[in-house]
Amino acid sequence: MPTRQLSNEIHLGILTYLTRKDQIQYSLVCRNWREAAKHLLFKTICLNDDQQIASFVHLLATAPSLRDLVKILVLRGRRCLTNETVCASLIHMTPCLKTLITDFASMLLYQIASQEVKFGHWCFLDYLEYKHFEYDHVSTIGMDDGYHALLASLQDRLSTVTLSIQSHPQSPLEPICFHFPLLINRQTCFGASKHLICISNSMAAIRSLDDALKLCPHATKLTLDLDHLDSYEDQMIPIVPNTTIEHLSINLSYGTPAIFDYMNSKFTGIKQLTLTIHRLDISPKNTPYSDATLESTILQIFQCAQTTDVFDIALEEMGNYLKLTSFFLHPWEGAMEIILDRNMIQLKHDKSKSKHSYLCIKPDAGQTDFLLGMPTAYLNRLNTLDLAKLHPSYGRPLAYCTHLQALYLSYDGGLDAYSGPTLPITHLTLRRMGDSGYFQTQFTRQTPNLRHVCIETTGNDDRIDMPTCSFDSIRIRVRHNQLSRQFSIHLRYSGQSTFYQVTNNQTVSTYRSLVGEVFVIQCRETKYVEIQWDDFLFSLELPSPLSLKTPKINPLDPT
Repeated sequence: MPTRQLSNEIHLGILTYLTRKDQIQYSLVCRNWREAAKHLLFKTICLNDDQQIASFVHLLATAPSLRDLVKILVLRGRRCLTNETVCASLIHMTPCLKTLITDFASMLLYQIASQEVKFGHWCFLDYLEYKHFEYDHVSTIGMDDGYHALLASLQDRLSTVTLSIQSHPQSPLEPICFHFPLLINRQTCFGASKHLICISNSMAAIRSLDDALKLCPHATKLTLDLDHLDSYEDQMIPIVPNTTIEHLSINLSYGTPAIFDYMNSKFTGIKQLTLTIHRLDISPKNTPYSDATLESTILQIFQCAQTTDVFDIALEEMGNYLKLTSFFLHPWEGAMEIILDRNMIQLKHDKSKSKHSYLCIKPDAGQTDFLLGMPTAYLNRLNTLDLAKLHPSYGRPLAYCTHLQALYLSYDGGLDAYSGPTLPITHLTLRRMGDSGYFQTQFTRQTPNLRHVCIETTGNDDRIDMPTCSFDSIRIRVRHNQLSRQFSIHLRYSGQSTFYQVTNNQTVSTYRSLVGEVFVIQCRETKYVEIQWDDFLFSLELPSPLSLKTPKINPLDPT
């Protein structure tokens, strides 16, 4: 069928599977697809330099029908829009623009746009994002600032406002955003803003944050991306509680005690908290906090998290993570996850989810004593445990995991036998197994409730050797392996030995004829076998040992 006869729906369906670059390239070489694709292709425009901007302006000048299609404009690179005429033309020829994103300072564009907005241009623009705002503004103090001028011009419709609350070098209580008295001051009001973003790459005073909050009285989300936030001498104003902020997102280089005092007193309606602290145990002056100060700070973070419905807390470079006992012992409603990684711990909680407790100790965490030091009350509630390695000393804490349902393990060949307690798990996932048949046999003898097993492997003649287990499902996930569409399955259970070949998506039952990759599965009984890699899925249903159904080959849903 000729391309011109295909419907627009088919065109759009195919375009959704192409990358942004491929969409643009294909549109340029295939005229028949332009009409169907143009509203998708021109919705977001990314321009890297003045040459690309000039070319795009020329395109809009010669094709007026494209002008209304541009909704999002992204300008990258340090030298974008240095020509006043091009700036004005770009504004005039993108009348339906809603979002402007710049990587670096585009002062000329901001200055011209702040004037053009007053004459009715860019009347739909309600989102302004300046990605490197905190770095560029260090060198623009005292200069005519087009960015703040544009903010002021759009103050009645901006949905998101980004302000620098970094303290001015000569006036610690005067943030940079107020150093342009004719543009933004303490009487400015961004009435439509629902999201306030405050940034600083050095000290910011709590009073400055308090002043910035007053500019967005209807904001429900506050994002702080700061080096550190602190009170300045004794000039801190009385804290008036804010009940409108429901989502608080904080990224700090240093966690000072002052900010957590402020958080707990100021924000009384927080439902969702996202908190990242890169150094919690030392001050911005690089001096360690005392144990008492650190424990007090952790307690303040816990008290703030306890009042929320959802939180995601990441603490880096803390040293002894077992000091977070208050988080471990609290009987959280919903789902609670603790993830220990190299130099970081992440605590995630969602009250709306089903009650579930998850602990993951990643391979690079390097803290084998973390599980040993966990409180017994926490281990008793644990439902899912993900371990980089089953250390011999883990027998004692595993004995307390009486409600453990799922276990994830990695095998590196260093553990040949399991001598720990009987585990109540129903699901087991084994990673990087290699030649671990003896370990599998030993371990599964201590898991009488095990019904589901998953092996994550790189291939190379893998085997499941669990002769005492009866499974509802066995799954094998092949990772990072250049398997051909040819492999064999040797299934041994209930005294039977059955062979299957899979070649080019065709499955046949055979007798002792093995080709390609070989997967050996030995168990007492299983109802279902599945092997998956890339976009290929092989599934075998076995309702009973005496009644074998023809295996079904199912391609995975690419979504």
